[in-house]
Amino acid sequence: EPQALQLLVKSFLDDVLVLQTKDRNPPDFTAVAGRTQTGEIVLKVCNGANVPRLTSIDLRGAGELQSKARGVVLTSASLDDENTVDAPRVVAPKQVEVGGVTTNFAYTFPARSLTILRLQPN
Repeated sequence: EPQALQLLVKSFLDDVLVLQTKDRNPPDFTAVAGRTQTGEIVLKVCNGANVPRLTSIDLRGAGELQSKARGVVLTSASLDDENTVDAPRVVAPKQVEVGGVTTNFAYTFPARSLTILRLQPN
């Protein structure tokens, strides 16, 4: 597996070095969840890897959830894909519905994707 390039970042103030650190590559998978005022759980997940990622979603303490969630996925078959005037929807969000939702369920996030899932309280 090739090693990631790490750059040294140096910060100067009045020509004096005040900070030196290694630049870390961004993670290839990250997620954040929150709850709306209505109790809906919003899960935002970015899978930057070139392969789909099967993930266990553990929402202990979330209370009972409806078994289906809705969401939006933004992804494309190739990193070279782009929208044009003639083909404006090559890279476009797609609606998804996820079944089998509980407080602990598995979901496969597509490669190179941003997914937003909305889970409803029961």
